[in-house]
Amino acid sequence: MGATGCSKQARRGRFLARAEEDFKAERYDRAEIEYLGALRIPPASSVAVRRLGVLYYTEGKLPQALAYLRKGVEMQPEDVEARAKLGRVLLALQGFKEAREQALQVLGREPGNADGLLMLAATAVTTNLAQETASRLAGMPQAVKAEAAWHVARAELLLQERSLDRAEGEFKAAIAAEPRCSEAYAGLAEVEAGRGDLKGAGKELKRAVEFSPSRSGIRLSYAEFCRRTGAAETGRAVAEEITRKAPDYVPAWVFLAQSAFLEQKYAECDSLIKAVLARDPISLDGLMLKGNVMLAQGDATNAITQYERILGMGLYKNLPQVRYRLAVAQIETGATGRAAQTLNQALESDPKFADATLLLANLNIRKGDPTSAIIALKGLIKEEPQLPQAQLLLATAYLVQRNPDEAIAVYRRMGELFPHSPEAPQLLGLILAQRGDKTGARAAFEKSLEIGPHYLPALENLVDLDIEAKDYASARERVQRQKDPGSAGPWLLMAKIAMAEAIGYSPEESLAASNAPGASFHFSENAKAQTEVQQAETDLLKAIVSAAVCRIEQVSRGAGPAELVCREDQRRGGADADRNDPGAG
Repeated sequence: MGATGCSKQARRGRFLARAEEDFKAERYDRAEIEYLGALRIPPASSVAVRRLGVLYYTEGKLPQALAYLRKGVEMQPEDVEARAKLGRVLLALQGFKEAREQALQVLGREPGNADGLLMLAATAVTTNLAQETASRLAGMPQAVKAEAAWHVARAELLLQERSLDRAEGEFKAAIAAEPRCSEAYAGLAEVEAGRGDLKGAGKELKRAVEFSPSRSGIRLSYAEFCRRTGAAETGRAVAEEITRKAPDYVPAWVFLAQSAFLEQKYAECDSLIKAVLARDPISLDGLMLKGNVMLAQGDATNAITQYERILGMGLYKNLPQVRYRLAVAQIETGATGRAAQTLNQALESDPKFADATLLLANLNIRKGDPTSAIIALKGLIKEEPQLPQAQLLLATAYLVQRNPDEAIAVYRRMGELFPHSPEAPQLLGLILAQRGDKTGARAAFEKSLEIGPHYLPALENLVDLDIEAKDYASARERVQRQKDPGSAGPWLLMAKIAMAEAIGYSPEESLAASNAPGASFHFSENAKAQTEVQQAETDLLKAIVSAAVCRIEQVSRGAGPAELVCREDQRRGGADADRNDPGAG
């Protein structure tokens, strides 16, 4: 028995020795096999458990990292590295309270620990916690205050206060203390972005990448920045380089899969999802993307099955974002009642989940319950006043409730909150026009067009007012300033003006006249009308041709049906569908 025990311990020792060698050489796939081999021989090795936790964290496999690091810290509470990595994992999973507890324990053992300092700042998610963190940092020994991580932590708090100049000073102090501090350069990129200098932000992020390891969130942040600023190929190249140098780093594969999804390259995306799940079968990103691809391709039924399968995994059973996607798929199949139940469940897990609140409010409005929508949206706006979709939906709910005065008040507030968006004044103008306030409506439409000179809805609204006033010259001159061979909209408006002038009535008058007893009108009896109709047909033909050419260009670039819109119209009409863009959604 004794000999057998010694033999087993010797075997475990060999597993651990090989694992340590592979771990230090960053051969993580091989190290994982060896550590797992060591764990098959009881008693469990705390070294193997902790090392696997750190290894999984480094590879971006957060659920596995969480399980092993928890156990590792339980087995060896004094291991500062494992505790710091546990805090990092909790932070990534938005477990701010637990992450902060780990940060404090790490700093209690090592006051200058970089991970501990950075986590302390990152978990200061309320005003009180930010003040407490600032006090803690101020009270630290001078030796710690000389560390780069201390300056970065201080700068992160200043960024929360929007004190960009002071934050910049701290980030530069961090670089002076440690010239290769990638977190400091990434922080400077945030400062430049906050100032609206995207070129400067890109420059600083690129520097951060130079000093970051291959398996690094900073590298993927740069790739994401490139994707969002029109350099998608550069972003893809950054991620592909990571997969070549560190093929075990799952987040890089996820980034490539998400990029393919956004570009509607669903076959490529599916192939990349398989690569993700081959390396991490429980990757939430991979599993969710699989459902998203099904939904994007119109297969809502199988998407529902996929999302329900994710919820059936104990690990993800309470995640609100999964329930949100499930609700979207349910709506696609017409099951709006079930979707409402699913959204309510998501909001039970996270009452401040904005997307779920918006979608549920939309459903309530559609089923004729604007009051419930108004209550929910007012609560959301109290938390996130800068969320334009909530403001727009609230105004819609008031209109459905037949309360236009409140809707007008919302649009006026939006004009103050989003002074660079043409949509709020345009929508305000529509209500004023409906109420008979043509002067107020015209002023609102002109304000919209002043903000967005190529915003087609406001242009058409003004043209309609000109037509109603039989001021065809002004209408034509207004559109003429916007005409562009690459845009169909202005040509259609020219056709509309020509038709109205040919008939000689505004749309309202024309309808009334056509319903009058004995009313009749024949183009053949009016030479001017014939000329105007011919001009209208010419303008309409130009619009159709322009739209067709635009569609062919889009198809040739591989765009899907949802994207078959004129590039120029999209650029001029307002644009980027972003969560903070009032025009989105």
